[in-house]
Amino acid sequence: MNQALYYEAQIDVAEIFEFELERLREGRNDEAFFKELRESLIPFYILKKHEPFVSQAAVAAGTSSEKYYYGYEERLKSQASWNLDYFKFRDAFYDYNLSCIVEKEDVIQELYSWLFALKVRQFEAYKEEFSSFLGYHYHVTFNGDKQEYALFLQSLLRYKDLIAPSLREEIITVAKEVDTLPRRTDYIETISNRPTWEEFKALSLEAAPNTSVSTKVQGNGEEEIGVEEQPIKEQGTTEATAYAIQNTSVLSKEEIDHFFAFLYKDRGDEEGSYLKKEEVEIMLQYGITIPAQPLQEKFKLNYTARYSKKLAEYLLHAFIVEYNRNEKGKFLQFLGSYIQDYELALSAQGLRNISKNFTGDRPSKRNILFKLEDFLPKNPQ
Repeated sequence: MNQALYYEAQIDVAEIFEFELERLREGRNDEAFFKELRESLIPFYILKKHEPFVSQAAVAAGTSSEKYYYGYEERLKSQASWNLDYFKFRDAFYDYNLSCIVEKEDVIQELYSWLFALKVRQFEAYKEEFSSFLGYHYHVTFNGDKQEYALFLQSLLRYKDLIAPSLREEIITVAKEVDTLPRRTDYIETISNRPTWEEFKALSLEAAPNTSVSTKVQGNGEEEIGVEEQPIKEQGTTEATAYAIQNTSVLSKEEIDHFFAFLYKDRGDEEGSYLKKEEVEIMLQYGITIPAQPLQEKFKLNYTARYSKKLAEYLLHAFIVEYNRNEKGKFLQFLGSYIQDYELALSAQGLRNISKNFTGDRPSKRNILFKLEDFLPKNPQ
């Protein structure tokens, strides 16, 4: 099992919310299902002691704007409020996008089974990884207790309508013969020495110099990222060099600078900006170029429920499609060299994971105070 699976395997409510919201936008979920799901996920954020991003208490204390608070409240009154990625609970607003990992011990089994079934849905497109996912939870979550795990897998069938038939069949098979899962020895390194998130990022960054990226544009227009591990050269034989991503568009330097201005544009309502102007200038000082060495103290995107990370990615994706659509992987490495939120793109496995979610999906505007069209390339390919 690769190390990244430790994080991919977790039962993260935020990930479930995002996955089901995407299915809704693709027409694969109906509104009634999503509305009920959205409300049902709220207690888990409260259980895990998430902090609100704005509250009446903060307004009273003078640490947040009253206009900011009531702006979010007004949007909740709209007909499409069920499509928003935040919720209100006792005079405070919480963000659905913040990681909210639920462990087996946190809730009763019925709730854990339901969340687990929702997680299983995500493997419909990655069936080859499903056995590893089940094996991981057998060895880690259930500590290798064959009888308990078999009963748990059987309990998932109460939610069979959520699970694809092929995955249901595998669950039934494994419940009967848990020994068919990969052996504990296949997991022992991860089980006995699981890295923390910070340690995992550090491990990923160590692999950065030995990563080669290629991008293929498939027939449907989607980019397919290919990552290869390169042989490690002997120390001292080759110095790290910068990599300038070729500009295959007609975008001038001025147009590129204007485009990236959305990152430091003031968003009003005391919401600041994604980055500071001087930070963006440092990123662009050599053009769209992966530096020889990543910035040691990387910048952190300042995103909010309204000005989300997904909104920034929508614009950044539109840029690379225009600038050079064949270099999506390299562009993510460019971002990762400067921005903390993308630094995992500097490793092979991290790049694969990030590229899956770096798409051109347009998020809802939610009263954004600048026009997205002002920053999008004027002649997209």
